Amino acid sequence: MAYYPYEPHRDISCKLCDRECAFNASLLMCRCVRRDIALPYEVEWDKEPSGKRRFCDNDITFTRCWVRVLDEVEKCIDKHCKKQCWEDQYEVSITQDPWPDPYFFEEEKEKFKRIDIRNFREARNNLTKIRIVFGTLNKITYRHRAKYEQIELFSYMGGFIGIWIGVSFLNVLDYGTVLANWLIRRIRQYREDKKFAAALSGGFDDGTKH
Repeated sequence: MAYYPYEPHRDISCKLCDRECAFNASLLMCRCVRRDIALPYEVEWDKEPSGKRRFCDNDITFTRCWVRVLDEVEKCIDKHCKKQCWEDQYEVSITQDPWPDPYFFEEEKEKFKRIDIRNFREARNNLTKIRIVFGTLNKITYRHRAKYEQIELFSYMGGFIGIWIGVSFLNVLDYGTVLANWLIRRIRQYREDKKFAAALSGGFDDGTKH
């Protein structure tokens, strides 16, 4: 299935790519989008002619089309979503308060007028103040690398092969030594048996002459 509008060469995060797969598959197969997989930015192709976004009902997960969506999402992720080279994770806690408060607005009223904010209510409806405070400045970096580089791999292989050949050569020497000792003993035994047989035959000859 072709996922429209899919742009395969865009530089997006792995999580966003996964969500786009789910988003597009849901929209094409179920004609609506679940709220939990809606994209974090507005797009035109998920809106009805009236301008409302095509959000699914809560029971969409129990329908047949959603089962097909899950299958297609898995295929889309395998085909289009590459594994990310790095990932930044932060432990976050979010608090929110109404801003600005009336006293602050009155103090900075001239500054608000410069951006066409005329009253306190308009400021609250159109402005957001974000403050980021790092709980700690510690940074933990996990690096993944191959256990053995190519040169190291060949070096280790050469070392193991050399050890194996050396051990095999020693075994051959041991077996050769055992075989040589066995042959020497057999030859000596053969010579001794031959001498003994000759001595016996000589004694029998002397007795016959008498």
